Formats: sequence, structure tokens, C-alpha cells
Amino acid sequence: MNTESNEPLVDWAQFAEIAGDLGDPSDAEQLAEIWHLLRGDIDQKWASLDHQTDAAEVRSSLHQIRGFVATWGLARVAQVLQMIEFGPDPLGQWLRERAALAELFTSSVVMVEARYPFLAPAEKRSPSSEQQGDSSA
Repeated sequence: MNTESNEPLVDWAQFAEIAGDLGDPSDAEQLAEIWHLLRGDIDQKWASLDHQTDAAEVRSSLHQIRGFVATWGLARVAQVLQMIEFGPDPLGQWLRERAALAELFTSSVVMVEARYPFLAPAEKRSPSSEQQGDSSA
């Protein structure tokens, strides 16, 4: 399976539905908190997939991860996860594609955090990005 696609890495319209207006700094703070929880949940679910052996469990986990990333507009990751989830060998495909998917996910996250710097982990933020991110990039 190829992780290349015409699908954009990030569907900014979908992301904007989640991000909303962000006119209030507390909105940005809440969004950042949710974003970090999402990333942690995905990391945990991905790690658990490496230990699953039942196709139904794998499909269920892939479905959950896909729901998270699709909701947040990580379109290409969601597309690849869907192909694996509905493919004939989800566990085998996951094990073969895991590294490429992790790279794709990381690239998507980097794009989001570049556009909305306040979402980046504190150690990666510049002092000027401590405020709300510029959504015009």
C-alpha cells in the first residue's frame, strides 16, 4: 500500500470546524489541551495494535484511530487507515505500513502545529507563538 495520495495531508476546512473561531485565548488553550490528549490517545492505540492478533480487534482499533484523525482533518492518514481497516489482512497490512503511517501522521501534525503554533509542545514553541496561532498560513 502506498501512503501517497491526491488527498491533502490536512483538510483545513475540517480542522477549522474543530478549531472554531479561536478569538478567545481560553478557546486556544482548550483546543491545545484536547490536541495533546488526542496525540497521546493515538500513540497508545498504535502501540496496542502491535500486540493484537485478532483481525476484529485490529479493525476496531484502526476504526477508532481513523475517527480521531478524520475528525481533526488529518485526511491522508484517515484515508490510509480506512484502506487497511477494510482490507483483507488488516493486521499484516498494519505491521507493514506502521512506519510509513507514523511518518505520515508526524508530517500531518507538523503541518497543523506550524499553522497553529500554540498546539505544539511547549519545548517546540517560540516565545511569539505562546499566543494564538496565525490561521492564515
